[in-house]
Amino acid sequence: MKYIVDYLDAGQDSGVIPEVGQEITADDQTFATGNQHDGIDPWADPLWAPAQIEELEFDDGMQTYFKTSGVTVTKENADAPYLWGNLA
Repeated sequence: MKYIVDYLDAGQDSGVIPEVGQEITADDQTFATGNQHDGIDPWADPLWAPAQIEELEFDDGMQTYFKTSGVTVTKENADAPYLWGNLA
């Protein structure tokens, strides 16, 4: 959503949209929602970073997307409060 807002705020200037192949880090993009659930801010740690700007080809053309990093759930972190499944 940030890039849609940036695009609209810039008068629909596509220059504010990241380029395919670009890496977005937590230093480039912060999420400060201020929202908490049961005292936990799921955005406090940038688990999504780094993200890559990539393209997928479909029958009707190309689609650019923001591919975030994922979190592998293991025995060691299965009970971590930041995992969405653990939010009550």
